Amino acid sequence: MDIIHVLLNENKGLKEIDFKKKEARLKFLKDEMFKMVYERVGNSLLNKDSFLFVMRLAQIKLGSVCVKEFTNLIKESNIVESRLSKSLLDGKLTSYQLKLIEEISV
Repeated sequence: MDIIHVLLNENKGLKEIDFKKKEARLKFLKDEMFKMVYERVGNSLLNKDSFLFVMRLAQIKLGSVCVKEFTNLIKESNIVESRLSKSLLDGKLTSYQLKLIEEISV
């Protein structure tokens, strides 16, 4: 609830948008809400969980635009060995994440 309160009552950017421009205000509110949720929640997660959280936020934001891509990214895989280098992204990705990236790049 705090996010919504801050977004509606303390956001200077919202006050700069004309009250009659409802579509512009709605778009601004959606964008700001995703930023605020990520900033508040994402920083408190472990690296391995942060990746999944960001993917879920993107999935919610994009809706049905990229269903197949998100399904491939988030689904479980029976084979967790990847041909990608484990040093990708300075070794911050798990074997499972490397395998998912490999699957969607095909």
